[in-house]
Amino acid sequence: MIRRLDFAEPFFTLDYVEGEKEYRVEENSLIINLAERAGTVMHINGAGVPPLKAAIAKGCLITDLTLALVVKDYERCRLDDIPTIQAIKRTWKSIYECSGM
Repeated sequence: MIRRLDFAEPFFTLDYVEGEKEYRVEENSLIINLAERAGTVMHINGAGVPPLKAAIAKGCLITDLTLALVVKDYERCRLDDIPTIQAIKRTWKSIYECSGM
């Protein structure tokens, strides 16, 4: 199952990937292996990425995905740019704003 997550938009494009044998990444992306069990390794071009670790990949095939988060083209959003940070703060609510805690 591949599901687009919209909570990070318009700054990031996220795919939640679960139980897929293969997933193709075209643009420069951050891929996080969300699997928690030891031995649940996903592979990027044959190289293993252990559970709760991440890798950056572009133009490749990811295999053996149990559970992963893919941040597509993550570099297009410059997190060192003050106007970008201000826009993120205006767009995304803080935990306090959501929960009052």
